[in-house]
Amino acid sequence: FGAEVEEMDRVVKGVKRIESTHQGQKLLKTDSLHQLKAHKWRVKDAPKDFMLLAKSKTGAEVIMHEDRQILGTQFHPEAPSGTFSLAAFQEILFQRR
Repeated sequence: FGAEVEEMDRVVKGVKRIESTHQGQKLLKTDSLHQLKAHKWRVKDAPKDFMLLAKSKTGAEVIMHEDRQILGTQFHPEAPSGTFSLAAFQEILFQRR
């Protein structure tokens, strides 16, 4: 979708705080998440036609397409240690149908 992916100088590991944007607070119904991160690559900004729902110091963490049922995360929503589950993200997408 055109976003630039860049390698960071260090690996980010562990459960980290992620801030919801204004739009994200409406859809995620929270001002922050605590999710498992384990990566060395990042997307700094949401690509065209995507809304940025949550971000961290390293960049975009949750993005959602403005018209299509596409939602992406930088962290691991399937990990049981997070405060927001994969099922919760699926529910957001199904509500947009």
